[in-house]
Amino acid sequence: MGEGTLAAASACALQQQQQQQQQHEEQQQQQQQQQQHQQQQQQQQQQQQQQQQQRQQQQQQQQQQQQQQQTYYKEELAEPGTDDTNTRRSSDGAAKPPKAAAAANAIAATTAPASTAAAAAAATTAAAAAAAANVLQGRTCRTGYR
Repeated sequence: MGEGTLAAASACALQQQQQQQQQHEEQQQQQQQQQQHQQQQQQQQQQQQQQQQQRQQQQQQQQQQQQQQQTYYKEELAEPGTDDTNTRRSSDGAAKPPKAAAAANAIAATTAPASTAAAAAAATTAAAAAAAANVLQGRTCRTGYR
């Protein structure tokens, strides 16, 4: 073997090694992207579950409020010796807003921004990972050796 063919063979072997290494790195990146994608899906599922739980809690609180209002405002007093039933109301006749409703609104106000912020962060990391993958896939080493 002449020096030229030896140099060409070693350069070709080096190029193949680099390509294998690059493919390996690309595979690792794809695995990382898949893991990130799975994590994002899990985060979204958790957020949806949290939102469902919040809705259920709000519904329960509303039901409790309705029950409280019914028992508070419709206490019936049967007077002895008569068939009349009088409905007792608050002194001004207005419905007092229950404390549970204010608590439910406060909970919803504090948790909703946090879940939307987490979703936005997940979306930005997905976009960054996709951009990095595109850059890597576009970069392949080619020389004149065959």
